[in-house]
Amino acid sequence: MITKSVGGSVGGQDLTKMNLDLMNTAEVDLRPYPAATFASLRNEVLATIEDPATEKLVEGRLSVLNPKLPDPKGGPLTVPGEEVAHEELTAIFHDLACSPDGAPFVAAGLIRSDILMTIGEKLPKFTEYLKNPKGSDCPGAEGLSAGLLGALDRQSHYAAYAANLTKAFNAAASKIIGRMR
Repeated sequence: MITKSVGGSVGGQDLTKMNLDLMNTAEVDLRPYPAATFASLRNEVLATIEDPATEKLVEGRLSVLNPKLPDPKGGPLTVPGEEVAHEELTAIFHDLACSPDGAPFVAAGLIRSDILMTIGEKLPKFTEYLKNPKGSDCPGAEGLSAGLLGALDRQSHYAAYAANLTKAFNAAASKIIGRMR
């Protein structure tokens, strides 16, 4: 079992004696914290961010924690901006991997670094795009070895699996939160 001792307090809970065994919720009060606690947490986090665009993105992502706001869809929890971020990353990775400059080394570097997994559920489609460089007008992916394409397939499989787990977890969390309201 992996444990981590934590210190401080959150929402009035003393965390100095709590071990989080990733994650035993029996020891944690899962009720939403008061709005005042959320506001102070949000303000404290936002005060550490200098870039206005990043601050706005983080503020949107923190908004899902606001106990005053109901889930707008009444369905699974979502992270504001996540879909847009995946779209932007996919476009950036496309430009990098498909550029004929440095082909196939840039595409190979992206695969070896596992960074392509950050585009989440978009990776399987992107994988097919890279595996068919002539049909998809992606000259930067021409010449990728069978080993790299196999590694890309594994990453794609893991990303799809993780996306499905995330959806299932968010649906379950929404049901739990719905019962607590």
